[in-house]
Amino acid sequence: MKARTGLVISQLGYGGAERQVSLLARGLAEAGWPVTVFCLSELLEPFGAELREAGIPLRTLRRRGHFDLGRVLELAGLLREEKIELIHSHLETADIYSYLALGRASRPGFVPTVLSMPVRENPLRYFLVRRALRAGDRIHANSTVVARAYAKHYRVDESKFSTVYNGVLPLPARTSSSRRESRLSLNIPEDSLVVGTISKDAPDKNLPAFFRLIAALLPHVQGLKAVIAGSGLSEAYASRSEEARNVRQATLFLGEQENIQTVLAAMDLFVLTSIREGFPNAVLEAMATGLPVVAYDTGGVSELLADGRSGVRLPCGAEEELFRVVSGLLADPESRSAMGEAARRRVFEQFSLEKMIKSTIELYEEVLTMRGK
Repeated sequence: MKARTGLVISQLGYGGAERQVSLLARGLAEAGWPVTVFCLSELLEPFGAELREAGIPLRTLRRRGHFDLGRVLELAGLLREEKIELIHSHLETADIYSYLALGRASRPGFVPTVLSMPVRENPLRYFLVRRALRAGDRIHANSTVVARAYAKHYRVDESKFSTVYNGVLPLPARTSSSRRESRLSLNIPEDSLVVGTISKDAPDKNLPAFFRLIAALLPHVQGLKAVIAGSGLSEAYASRSEEARNVRQATLFLGEQENIQTVLAAMDLFVLTSIREGFPNAVLEAMATGLPVVAYDTGGVSELLADGRSGVRLPCGAEEELFRVVSGLLADPESRSAMGEAARRRVFEQFSLEKMIKSTIELYEEVLTMRGK
């Protein structure tokens, strides 16, 4: 039972959701599932190139404004043209456009996706997101915490939600050789202790807490270095952030990075100070390389680190406890190594790409069965 499936997303630039769409599309195609990706803007790189290289059909719509009724009509036309039988939209904007493009007579199956914790929004957007979720045959959430939060916030029956965790490609484990090569390429001394994060310049990422942690550690940890990469996190960020300026000499600001594995290989410990996440891909990828993780307990972090051995989760905002845990791990290489090995095992047992593809196909088959297809 395979249906022509359309994956709808707002853009294909750097981002966790965009990476998951690219991985999903390629995995579906490899499984013989007919799939087309619909991008609601012309922001296509880097993942548009990945899709084209894999031979995945990609239909692009031109973005003319914040909300564009013309794009709704264009998307509806493209869905008909491609004879799409099942729409799987990703993130709220794509959920709204897909819902409005559905049509009424013999409409396709519809699976909207929620990937982060809900926030307050203007009444019109709240209304449209709620209508989109209620119109879904099933709603894909990337963690049970996110599913419960959306069900409550938008007053949608929780039984409509299906949790399919994000998947990660098999990443090579960190080794002494990869660590040395990465540090050489980044000009980091081989004997430094490196605390790092992958994030972006956004309030929810709570980056001042990361820099306050580094400032607190510096007097106690000889040769400490910090590494930070992600959108908006180049050297220019330090000129805008007092907390970042205070530790500028000990911090490497890398900005957007195509090869995130090189960045992760240089680290001894990964720290996430976000106060709002869905299912953080940065943590997932860090764990996949065998990095020990310390993270604030937001969104799906509790599910990623549920076993208590593969990382440490702390209450959001607990900066004193964060300092205590991180300084303890930096002083204990054996604990870091054991935690990193447990993290890597957990990822490939519970959050593999193969498992994500299989669970998504099972979700599609459930929707198609419900619709008598």
